[in-house]
Amino acid sequence: MSSTIHRILTTALTAAVLFASSPHEQAPAFLADFFEKSTSGQAVYEDMAVGPQAVDLDGKTLVVYQGWLNAPTVVAYDHVSRRWDGPYKIGDNPLTSGWNPLDTHGAPALHVDARTGHVHVFWGAHGSALLHARTARPGDISSWTPLPSIRHSGGVTYPQVVSYETTQGVQTELFYRTGDAPVNGWASRVATGTLDAIHRSEARPVIEGESPLPGADGYRWYVTFRAGADGRVHMAAIMQAVPHNPFDRQGVFYLYRDPGEVCWRTITGEEVGTTESPVPDLPAIWDTSAKVYWDEGSRENQVSLAVSPDGDPLLLFVSGSWYGVDSHDWKVARWDPGSQEWGVRSLVKTDHYMDSGALEFPSADPDHVEAYLVAGGTRGNGSAERPYADRGGDIWRYVSGDGGSTWSIDRIVRRADADRGEVYNDPQIVRSGVPGTRTPARLLFCQWDNVADNFVHKVFLWGEDGFAHQEFLPGMRRLEGPTRVETAVSVSRESFPLGSNTVFIVSGDIFTDALSGVPLAYSHNAPMLFTRGAGLAPAVSAEIKRLRGTRTRGLDVIILGGPNSVSQAAETQLRALPDTRSVRRISGRDRYEVSRNIALELANRVGAPRGVFIASGEVFPDALAVSPIAAAKGYPVLLNPRDRLGGDAESTIVELGVETVTVVGGPNTLAAGVTERIEQIALGGARRVWGGDRYETAVAVSEMGLTGVDVDQGVLSMDRFVLASGEVFPDALAGGVFAARLRGPIVLTQGAALSRPAEGFLSRNGFEVLDAYVLGGPMTISPVAANRTAAVLHERRHAQR
Repeated sequence: MSSTIHRILTTALTAAVLFASSPHEQAPAFLADFFEKSTSGQAVYEDMAVGPQAVDLDGKTLVVYQGWLNAPTVVAYDHVSRRWDGPYKIGDNPLTSGWNPLDTHGAPALHVDARTGHVHVFWGAHGSALLHARTARPGDISSWTPLPSIRHSGGVTYPQVVSYETTQGVQTELFYRTGDAPVNGWASRVATGTLDAIHRSEARPVIEGESPLPGADGYRWYVTFRAGADGRVHMAAIMQAVPHNPFDRQGVFYLYRDPGEVCWRTITGEEVGTTESPVPDLPAIWDTSAKVYWDEGSRENQVSLAVSPDGDPLLLFVSGSWYGVDSHDWKVARWDPGSQEWGVRSLVKTDHYMDSGALEFPSADPDHVEAYLVAGGTRGNGSAERPYADRGGDIWRYVSGDGGSTWSIDRIVRRADADRGEVYNDPQIVRSGVPGTRTPARLLFCQWDNVADNFVHKVFLWGEDGFAHQEFLPGMRRLEGPTRVETAVSVSRESFPLGSNTVFIVSGDIFTDALSGVPLAYSHNAPMLFTRGAGLAPAVSAEIKRLRGTRTRGLDVIILGGPNSVSQAAETQLRALPDTRSVRRISGRDRYEVSRNIALELANRVGAPRGVFIASGEVFPDALAVSPIAAAKGYPVLLNPRDRLGGDAESTIVELGVETVTVVGGPNTLAAGVTERIEQIALGGARRVWGGDRYETAVAVSEMGLTGVDVDQGVLSMDRFVLASGEVFPDALAGGVFAARLRGPIVLTQGAALSRPAEGFLSRNGFEVLDAYVLGGPMTISPVAANRTAAVLHERRHAQR
């Protein structure tokens, strides 16, 4: 059974068990406008590099994507019955057992073999072979047969499958990037019969890179391929310097190859190379019409290519030189036969070099062109040090009625909500299985919040009639262990299934340092594990080993608190573990200085915050409830004594120059004098969020996370939430980073029964919950409380219907 199906069945069965003692037998499913809820951030890859990932055939759309643990996964959508078949896991991503399990470069491409009706999928990655499988039976995607891999000495990646007409009939060519020297050239293999034996066909060089020489730079290529109705194969390429910065990509180039020919040609028909040496490289095409665009002061990326019904190429790409709002342009290039030059014009501004796009001529009309662009969606936090922060945004459709000369926005297919981490990227056109026909499904794309190892992202299939909907049941899972240490390990395993590069170690006996550390741990994509007493529990050492996995280097360990919190003996043990490479401690004279030092390190890491949260350093629930909001916003949580604004909190507010300070908790927790002093020193004054008790305060905080306060936007959603104890802190503390990764609230409850404020909150907001997580065993949160939570979600679904 595939791991994806196993997780779906486990979730459904868990929900059924929880509902068994309630008056209802099963929660009603709800229709969502996405078809997959639990993938990595690049379930769908860039149109520039991998494709196709969606093909429409005989009234069904076949989709392949990176599912749970980045495994190649396939589904089919029937446009008549409006039902999904799948998901089915095809195989394993080779990178999950490699030196960098978080790498998402193993994205799959699919092809339907017209000769046999079998569906073929190719997937691979840097340093690995290109893996290959096909359906065991024609048209049946439920069972897959592995086929021999395609190998190069330096690895194979970025599979692209292209079919075209020849005098011998339809031919299929597989293009891919290799790791051979010259650096990252491209090669192809042509299927002479069925695709089953494509590994036996001869690898043909397509375009060469050049290895770096002493004192000189080399280069490599990103290339995309398309075939026209006449059998001509078109190539658009972007050059990347070597040694390189990942974003040092520059220039746009175009070549084509006619059926039966060996040499590639420029747009004017000029051959590049000779029959004996037909492989183009940068010097060979530099001073020719193959050079579409070059600006010494800018960098280009995300080239997409479409071929008109008349056989003319049209190119789409991103160009810009710095990071920030509206820092890049989407540009379109087409050849002008009159001037014998490439005409390049801008469509719209966007904010990131890695915003992706796709281009197509959707009909037989050569003047009608459509471009699907990622634009907008920014929070404006990107920089050279944090280059991915603004990646992704809205999905916009632009339309041209004159072949690409002028453009206008037609619609926004999907609007981002960057504050909640809901941004979208990597649109891919759904290819038609019958050339010249318009497909009901038009576009495949995915959610992308720049955290590739967090498997809470969604995948969407869209057409002119809207999104292809999928049914989901609200699921509940309990994360627990025999002790607080093992419960934290259970949460870590759920949060970081592919491990992590960093781990935070905090006391399982003293809550304060962990509370302040949630935003910092979240910024590192790192779990929190507990120590108790003088040393490390075996479960912690084992979890550190699992988190490292197959990584070449060991984990970086960050201890929060002084030796009175996490003992020196524990630190010594951590340094001696074979799976750690560095151990450091963030400490202070007391809990308040520790929270200040954590706040300053967070600001150095993600930038000066616009606000901070102040919470009690004497009781845990208020700081715990606000921790996922603080993490999502990049705000510190400063701990403070009850009766006054402490010196550490005050100096931090002044030093960081924050605009607003939010005090969490009522006057009995943090006295009126605290807010009075904040009003005197903070630029935007103070506001207080609180309720009659810890449970009402937690609800008020969660409502703030959903809807925002004053000028702040909401940063949480109810897709997923965490149910935790408001009475026993250890299990709840383990969930702070987890809730932040889910972008969901922590709902605090009494252990014996669901607290009335929590029930009211879920009743108001729990309409379309995907997953709820109960932290701790039945002694912490009883089955009565858990089942009542499930029943409320059930009632909300009925109420919405």
